[in-house]
Amino acid sequence: IDCGDRVLACADSNVAVDNMAERLIQAGLHVVRVGHPARLLPSVLSNSLDALVEASDGAAVARDMRRDLERLTRKLQRINSYSQKRQLQSDIRELRSSLRSLENHTIEQILRSADVVLCTNVGAADSKIQRLSFDRVVIDEAAQALEASCWIPLLRAERAVLVGDHLQLPPTICSRKAEREGLGRTLFSRMHEKSESRFDIMLKVQYRMNKQIMNWAS
Repeated sequence: IDCGDRVLACADSNVAVDNMAERLIQAGLHVVRVGHPARLLPSVLSNSLDALVEASDGAAVARDMRRDLERLTRKLQRINSYSQKRQLQSDIRELRSSLRSLENHTIEQILRSADVVLCTNVGAADSKIQRLSFDRVVIDEAAQALEASCWIPLLRAERAVLVGDHLQLPPTICSRKAEREGLGRTLFSRMHEKSESRFDIMLKVQYRMNKQIMNWAS
């Protein structure tokens, strides 16, 4: 980020993504959290894409356009003249197209202005994100994520950082057959084995516990 990189940060669960978002917001970065507001922690709601769109300059214009659409739709139901109906239908189509263009432009501007865009791995399949490219993808808790889910955000950038610990909890696989046939093997563990530690970096600073407790647990 210090180098001007645009980053897409992901994790397998909404809670993990929100935890990242909280830390990045505290660090003073411009963060946009993509996801349904009902699934987000209250602490990151103001940085959600929905909230930022609602607070944008284009929101008032979009509301006026929606009111015009409702008015024209009601008027269309009352008119019997075929020619007038045709004209109103044309006006409604044009207004809907303009509204979609405005909404898409507003969303794209907000996402492009962010230092970090955050979503779940699967959430990276959202059409709003698929229109963008990033300098780097960071996947947190990658050792707990299915490989298939990791490939969704990885397609959005040429460089990636996988963060996790393959010696801790693996992904949750409900089907034993699927696990036996390879679904339980994560991209993180596969890359760790393949790289033979050439690209591995061990993080040596933790903020979860007192040093004495950490030494005992280790």
